[in-house]
Amino acid sequence: MITKIQAETLNYRDDIYSLNSTDSKGFPHRARVNGKLKTWKRDAARWELPMKFGMYDSFTLTTWNAGDWTLDLEEATQAAAARKERAIAANAARIAVQAADPTHCPQGCERAHLHE
Repeated sequence: MITKIQAETLNYRDDIYSLNSTDSKGFPHRARVNGKLKTWKRDAARWELPMKFGMYDSFTLTTWNAGDWTLDLEEATQAAAARKERAIAANAARIAVQAADPTHCPQGCERAHLHE
């Protein structure tokens, strides 16, 4: 999670890494700072930081979505590996339940019957 204090220390073109998404090779997505931090006098906890994502996409890092990003590549890589392990375990559990169910058709049909 990125805090307001951490966001204040970021400079133009500094990288942050996603805790929730990866690219096709399993590496965490990277975004770069694309502007200056915007803060509010009336609400000291509110802040926004423009970011660049990929070649054409951009978004604003805010107080509300800062929990999805980190400054530490190692932390993001560990989160991606843990997410992958959970997905593998969930898939194995789903396959075990389907294998134990005699009414399950491996071709995805609604009812059990013999395919010829």
